[in-house]
Amino acid sequence: MRRLLALCVLSTMLVAAPAHAEAQTLYEAEDATLVKAVVSNGSPGYSGSGFADYDSATGAYVEFAVPADAPAEVDLIFRYSNGSTVDRPLDVAVNGVKIATRPFSPSTDWATWRSTTVRATLKAGANTVRLTTTIANGPNLDKVTVRPVVEEPGDTVVTSMAALTEAIRTAQPGQRIVLANGTYAVDAAIPIAGKSGVTIAAQSVGGVTLTGSRTFTFNSSANVAVEGFVFKQRTGIVVPSNSTGIRIARNTFQLAEVDGAETHFLDVQGDDAEVANNLFAGKTEHGVFLQVGGATMPLRVAIRRNHFRDNTSTVNGSEGIRLGLGALGQVSARAVVEHNLFENVVGDDEVISVKASDSVVRHNTIRGGAKGVLTLRFGSRNTVEGNHIIGGDRGMRVYGAEHTIVNNHIQGVRRDGVYLGAGYDAIHDAAVRVKVLLNTVVNAGGAAISAQGGSNPATSPLVADNLFARASQGTLISLGNAVTPTVRGNLSWDTVSGTNPKLVQDANGILRLSSGSPAVNAAKGGYPAVSRDLDGQTRQGAADVGSDEYAPEIGPGPLTAAQVGPKAG
Repeated sequence: MRRLLALCVLSTMLVAAPAHAEAQTLYEAEDATLVKAVVSNGSPGYSGSGFADYDSATGAYVEFAVPADAPAEVDLIFRYSNGSTVDRPLDVAVNGVKIATRPFSPSTDWATWRSTTVRATLKAGANTVRLTTTIANGPNLDKVTVRPVVEEPGDTVVTSMAALTEAIRTAQPGQRIVLANGTYAVDAAIPIAGKSGVTIAAQSVGGVTLTGSRTFTFNSSANVAVEGFVFKQRTGIVVPSNSTGIRIARNTFQLAEVDGAETHFLDVQGDDAEVANNLFAGKTEHGVFLQVGGATMPLRVAIRRNHFRDNTSTVNGSEGIRLGLGALGQVSARAVVEHNLFENVVGDDEVISVKASDSVVRHNTIRGGAKGVLTLRFGSRNTVEGNHIIGGDRGMRVYGAEHTIVNNHIQGVRRDGVYLGAGYDAIHDAAVRVKVLLNTVVNAGGAAISAQGGSNPATSPLVADNLFARASQGTLISLGNAVTPTVRGNLSWDTVSGTNPKLVQDANGILRLSSGSPAVNAAKGGYPAVSRDLDGQTRQGAADVGSDEYAPEIGPGPLTAAQVGPKAG
């Protein structure tokens, strides 16, 4: 174990702070107690002499011994890498008591190291900090840094709208402005103009409710965060194109909509924005929960771990997420929409509407309702990967060229699982050279996959190594309208014809492969770029047909409300 001394920090602030910060302490994972984990040095960039590599088992853990001279509140900063495409969550326990679960999200590759922080209370004397796998895979864990909690320099606490507006006006880079818990009427705009590196936060997540007719307004700002508020005003927030790197996190959007008026709860038009861990709820009027795009298409927007719930508007144009606008569909937006939960988002036929190119929609869960489809509406080269779509109308509608649809699970929709569209107007291009690979569609009311008819039909789709099954006799593959389709390696079963995949239902109601399924190791194609299945479990050797790679350890399954939104880990 190695110790690093932190700088002592003295600050004069509006909030009382300790006179100094104690030394922070670093503990290497290779020196910890490892159970179902080993010390490795196979990925570069680690500190010390190695890192902890978890075995492929649930319940594996790394336990650090952390002494403390006196009781203390500390931040536990865990350095890790996760080169997979899905979360590898760990339970964090201090002295035998679980205090948090953290997702340990993907870090691009195994040589890229990231950090995640958990706040904890240590007792005087010996303490243990244990990180335990919740699924059959964990991240690589490098070290934990234990840092005493102190107020950061520049923090300012305010207790009125006037004081908040003035604090933002005079804020300097690195400053954090905190609005004391309570309910505040916002009847004048709160400008965020010409600011950089400022955080504006509620005293506690969900502790500040804003009502009234106005809200925050951005102008020519960069790297500003707005965190922890409950927005109940009549006006949504707009992030204009001249404001970049804006982070909207851990807020609740539940606006007081005006009857008959179109209101977007959040409208993002600036590059490099991040919308994370928010709750969007209770929409009844025209407009979308989250719109991305304006006169130009913003680039590199990330939308992750949000909860979208109860959009019951009856007006077309009321999607959960609208990623792009019609005329901007061919812009290479490179957006990411990941790990979001959609429940009863039925204001429009499209829960997620993608009108952009070169973007990724992955590991989201869409649950039921009268409507609800994941739609690639306009654009090219998008990837839809590892999503759960349970109930609702259709699973996916696909327009445009060279998309990849892989590792998705679609179950119990009323019509078709995947619908390959024909071109019929300026913003509905035919599905051309679309790859539909290693997906599972079970118990769809229509075909598992179909193609729309018309004079400009889907052309050259590749439909390979998917698992299509239903509980009654009927058509599973209906591609008669498509031009030159390639169909190979799919396992189909309608109780009368085809091959019974021998599916079993897990505790979440998801139909998965059993150990004796003929889908195991049966994929005909090679997919070196698809190293994981729907749950992030490793595809070994020949892939299993469908989205689920059989393993004795069941993967995490669909997202739940506890895993997303303002108070999720």
